[in-house]
Amino acid sequence: MGLFTLEVHFYLLIINLAFMGQVFSHIADMDPPDLQFGMNFLKAIKKDLKLHPSRKCLDFLLSACVNAKDLHRSRLVWKEYETAGLPYNILSYLRYVWLQYTVSDFVAGSLSE
Repeated sequence: MGLFTLEVHFYLLIINLAFMGQVFSHIADMDPPDLQFGMNFLKAIKKDLKLHPSRKCLDFLLSACVNAKDLHRSRLVWKEYETAGLPYNILSYLRYVWLQYTVSDFVAGSLSE
């Protein structure tokens, strides 16, 4: 491959990563978040495109899970951080812990009634 070809591939990769971030941002901003689309998009990125989502993409998807109070999918996203070897930031960690606490309180409250 020539240098020009490598530069083109590099710029296309940057554009794709920016596009992915925008999609996940939009999912997180939706009311209610379309988590199924987000999880399918994540799967397509990994399996079909053979790319790894950025931490920013996972942060947006985790935020969407928290907004939807979906503990199961948030755990799947959390595993993606670990699988990709991505460090989570403190805000992501707090969102994840807050969701676990909120859902467990809700389940405990509904069981005691």
